[in-house]
Amino acid sequence: MKAPTQLKNDQTIVLAGGFSTAETVKLVNKTGVTTLPQLFSSLEEADTRLVLHAINLSNTHSRVIICCDDTDVLVILLYFHSKGSLASEVYMHAGHSGRTVTRERYIPVHTTAAKPSESICLCLPAVHALTGCDTTSALFRIGKRTAFTKLSQHVANVRKLSQFGVTLSVSDALDVARRFVLLLYGQKARQCGSLNALRFTLASTTDKEAAMLPPTDDAFKQHVLRAMLQTAVWCHSDIAKPNLPGLVGHGWMIDDERYLRPIMYEWTVHQ
Repeated sequence: MKAPTQLKNDQTIVLAGGFSTAETVKLVNKTGVTTLPQLFSSLEEADTRLVLHAINLSNTHSRVIICCDDTDVLVILLYFHSKGSLASEVYMHAGHSGRTVTRERYIPVHTTAAKPSESICLCLPAVHALTGCDTTSALFRIGKRTAFTKLSQHVANVRKLSQFGVTLSVSDALDVARRFVLLLYGQKARQCGSLNALRFTLASTTDKEAAMLPPTDDAFKQHVLRAMLQTAVWCHSDIAKPNLPGLVGHGWMIDDERYLRPIMYEWTVHQ
């Protein structure tokens, strides 16, 4: 490997994810190549391993810059900075530089996390997963700005979202997730205790198209299970080998052809 000879004395490269053993992490500096067993990780997502390394660097550096252009990573960084796990200064280097226009920017995570309350930051992973990310579906025409506004206004009523996917039981998670999602649908949802009731109200009193109706309670349960699993993965980014639940039974199934598929709803037979 030629890298050690090309590095300066104060330069270090940490490599992960590209070795025959997925958990392996190696450090390259001027003196050679060594392994970093403390960072050997079972985390499969690059997003979470990136945050794990950022947290590790924060033990010895007061400023950390993460080169990434992903909302998921920003949400995780805000969550862990609010918990005091990251350096005092954390920047996310996002965007790109073109020939004529530069869209590069440095997002100051430390100042961004300081604007909302700690309670809001701790709820962000759950809210992001519930309103749509890489592994969960979004609510039709309900964006992140609406979700953040409602969270900011009603955080005291949905504070349990901070434990969503971490310590909450499925029944408690369903309850707080339902209360939050009802908030997203405006005034008509205030008198509804369930998503089924809201669907009926909107369908019978408005001319909204079907896509704009909320999900059924049964479909929403499977969505919540998937969101809980994704939130659990994000919120354990600080642990190299977390004990995470499996996909099957958390809104996912293995079909007859051995493909992983989301469970859209469960059949219920009423006697």
